[in-house]
Amino acid sequence: MTLATANTDGPEWMLYDTDLSTPLHILKGIDAGLYLRLNEPGSGSMTLPLTDPAAADIQHARFVVCSYRGAIRGGFFIESIERIDVNESEYTGRAVRFSGRGSLALLDDACVADWGTPDVQNTRKFGTDGIDLTGMVPAYPINSGAPWTKGNIFASLLREARDLITNTLGQKTDRYCWHVDGASFGVDAGTEILDWDFDETNDSIPVPWTVAEDIELRVGMFLLDVLRQFAALQHDFTIDFDPATGFMLHGFDQRIGTDKSGTVFFRVGQNCIGVSYTSTCTDVRNQITVELSDPITPFTEVYNNPSLQAYRRRESFLSASNATTVATAEDYGTEELKAIKDPVTEVSVKISDAVGPRIFIDYELGDKISYDDIGTVEELRVVGAELSWPGDQKYADVVVEVEDMEVTP
Repeated sequence: MTLATANTDGPEWMLYDTDLSTPLHILKGIDAGLYLRLNEPGSGSMTLPLTDPAAADIQHARFVVCSYRGAIRGGFFIESIERIDVNESEYTGRAVRFSGRGSLALLDDACVADWGTPDVQNTRKFGTDGIDLTGMVPAYPINSGAPWTKGNIFASLLREARDLITNTLGQKTDRYCWHVDGASFGVDAGTEILDWDFDETNDSIPVPWTVAEDIELRVGMFLLDVLRQFAALQHDFTIDFDPATGFMLHGFDQRIGTDKSGTVFFRVGQNCIGVSYTSTCTDVRNQITVELSDPITPFTEVYNNPSLQAYRRRESFLSASNATTVATAEDYGTEELKAIKDPVTEVSVKISDAVGPRIFIDYELGDKISYDDIGTVEELRVVGAELSWPGDQKYADVVVEVEDMEVTP
């Protein structure tokens, strides 16, 4: 069984066993959809006739891969299964529907552990007040006596969850997250399915991480939530799947994407099937009290004056327990304000992928494009896309999620 390889090919869906190396079936769904979003797992779904031989192999934790326009574009773990044995349509209505989250859901498998900290602490400290990691086996690239980059923190947490490591306190981490097909996790943990291509110094491009600081993370926090917090500080994360090697996580110091606003246009009356705007001010907040992990200065405040003048003072609270300095806490608060200081306008742009510009070929997530509303041109950043193939449709209907490039603090 092979996946499509030409950039004109329609969707092809492959079901993999839980070891992620054994292809089981090419799936031919009644309908299928794939939702992609920067710094989020996204999701996928499909409906198969119950009479399809592949229906019997739809099981939890198996992975469904979507190849479209010549390459693997994403996939989802089967997390929810609905079998319809009886339907008013009788035999034609019998089906199995299944759905789940995308590849980044792997990071929900692991938590920030208390490993390497005194038992009385409920936080992990990275930086000047953290545990000295010199002499660890395998060795960490730097010790915790100096500020850490986000890449070093995240790579360290990933290693702790996945690998066998001994720290300077004589403790061992043998959690073996992201291993499959092992005979025994104490002896044979099996095959690693997740790796990453950034480290303490460089991101995935590679370019250096630009900021190092003291950070605290609460024990028990899911690594997916760590990723979200780091993404709020203008970092981006993506993940790829290769049947031969598994999942590769990428981390970037700056927002990713290319400025294609001069060449890629979504135009009303040409390639836009539908455009809608929904604006709400229910959740507007323009002053945030930020809690941080500093016993002397446990709170700080950020606010947005134009929003205060326009919408009254509307207060909020943000717990940034991983911030150890006022400056870092204010960074978190400022990023939070960007999203909530003004009424939220959701722009839904529905594009037919049968005509240009075509997703993955002409533009990708992170790229900046132009939206032409009958002569009024606006620059937008593509941050999400929902692809659907109703029936036996070859080219997707694409609902693009965009972000206004003129958002300011």
